[in-house]
Amino acid sequence: MHSNCRPARSAPVIFWLLITLVLGAARGVHAREDAPLTCYSTAFEPFVIQQANGDTSGIDVDVIAEIAARSGLNIRIGLKPWLRLEQDFREGHEVSCGFAYSRTAERLAYMQFTEVPLHTTEYVLFYRRDRLPEYHGLESMRGRTIAVNRGFRRPAEFDEALAAGQFKLFEVTQDRQSMQMLERGRIDAVLANLDVGRYLIKQLGLSEQIVAGPPLSSMPTFLVFSLDPRYAAYVPRFDQALRQLIADGTYQRIFDRYTRLEALAASEVTSPAAPVPDR
Repeated sequence: MHSNCRPARSAPVIFWLLITLVLGAARGVHAREDAPLTCYSTAFEPFVIQQANGDTSGIDVDVIAEIAARSGLNIRIGLKPWLRLEQDFREGHEVSCGFAYSRTAERLAYMQFTEVPLHTTEYVLFYRRDRLPEYHGLESMRGRTIAVNRGFRRPAEFDEALAAGQFKLFEVTQDRQSMQMLERGRIDAVLANLDVGRYLIKQLGLSEQIVAGPPLSSMPTFLVFSLDPRYAAYVPRFDQALRQLIADGTYQRIFDRYTRLEALAASEVTSPAAPVPDR
């Protein structure tokens, strides 16, 4: 008869053992999530700006810092050469996080992509307002000279027009150099990233003289993680925080800090990314 009482007394013990195990596992998960996470990129103004003292700032850096503050993550920014960073991801070296990458079938084999774009890359032609009062896309460039950063990945439409002899190409090593040449009238247009161009125009004080045409191409770019399963839980946390930044206007304010040109009409200012609906 006494044996019938033993299971009743041991049930609470088993219950508390289970609770202890669950809480311990949860603490372990949070400890891993709260550990410092280093996200790597390369210096590329205005998205990643390396200061003289070694600190970093820029559009992407500021957005990620805001994501960290809202999600409770401890995120550091690291700098690596672009080719080396992608090689580290591809070869499975110890790298946890990087930005900003376009989604391709090849990269999906060694990167976990977030769902909400960190920013959208738009390639446009910049030109002087006084020398080209009526702009009609690449057709307006017939017989003219366009500067492009050497090694720049050009839109297909641009390369087709170039191959047809529609205009001449002048290669430069820095986008800043091409904007200065445009201001001096040595070239007729500059092919560049829209946000990079606006940042340089703002830095050089050329917003009254130089304007941008409509995008020739547009491509979303994302923050990515290693395929290591440890980082899978970070993806929805980043997406949720970034959606909040876009929805409450913080995201646009960060962009405006670096690229807003006061000379632009309101209709010419567009948000660089839009929230992706929850699935």
